[in-house]
Amino acid sequence: MLKKAFTILITVFFASFNSITPFVQESDKVIKNSGSKLIQPCWTEISLFSNTFSISDSGLATVESLLYAFDVDEIKINVQLQQLKNGKWITIKNWTSSSTGIYCSLGEVWYVMSGYSYRMVSTGSVYENNSLVEQTTYISDIWEY
Repeated sequence: MLKKAFTILITVFFASFNSITPFVQESDKVIKNSGSKLIQPCWTEISLFSNTFSISDSGLATVESLLYAFDVDEIKINVQLQQLKNGKWITIKNWTSSSTGIYCSLGEVWYVMSGYSYRMVSTGSVYENNSLVEQTTYISDIWEY
């Protein structure tokens, strides 16, 4: 009886770990997530890349991006606000921020026209000795306005 209970306990224990799906991302792949939930892949230099996109009832689009990286010389973030027009994503606004510290952040707002779909595309890049060592891209969920 004790052996059977122990076997069931071990099976449940390992099954609970089996249900966790790992998320590994290479630097040329795209991260997709919902809202401001964070998906954190296994980067080499980048410690955190967090992004948020929303559109208010009045049409005010808010983009926020934050990237932490240690032991690098420069961090850059490029954010594009894109509009779906005639089946193609068109960049309607572009922002860039850079830093020589351990983090770089960018937060901007822009009014959008009604009747279209919008998304945010954010690219984070880190440099050592003026050479790109790691880069990742985030694409937000689509917002209708």
